[in-house]
Amino acid sequence: MTHDALFTCRTQRKTMKNQPRNGGLSPNTGTPLTSALCQTTCLLFPSRALGGSSPAYIQRLEQLSNMGFSITAARMTVFDQSQAQFVAELYSLQDSLSAEFKAGLAGPCLLVAAQRDNAVTCFHSLMGSQDLQKVQDRAAFILSPQSQRQALRMISCFFDSLTPDSIHQIVPAAS
Repeated sequence: MTHDALFTCRTQRKTMKNQPRNGGLSPNTGTPLTSALCQTTCLLFPSRALGGSSPAYIQRLEQLSNMGFSITAARMTVFDQSQAQFVAELYSLQDSLSAEFKAGLAGPCLLVAAQRDNAVTCFHSLMGSQDLQKVQDRAAFILSPQSQRQALRMISCFFDSLTPDSIHQIVPAAS
């Protein structure tokens, strides 16, 4: 049985707002580097959302990038049964969906932390606005948080660091 060694449901890490460099202003224009609407989301692509083409995860990352997302972390993983159960709870899946979801975690999954304006609050409408039918068909299988608070908790469970240009950082939780 495979196991994701980085995944932790304990409060060993927390996600905090990053301190902006240069006062958060662009050195060239003096305008803010990020919008006040910028959010970081945590997406989970089960193996069936990745599709059959190889390497499918690159296509998913390109689609997010084309939608204006900045990828701040990404990794492939496989969850064991107890981890899959916790992930289902973390994403607040209904019991009827939980069994279907856990079955979808039998293979490799792609975890992505990504940011853009309204990344959490408007994710499903952004996915629906894409012209690519394949994206829409697979959007039902992409798990996304319902709130920024839930997204930050997921990020701290799935990742131990984000890129330096992220609006958030992962730090050890206070003991």
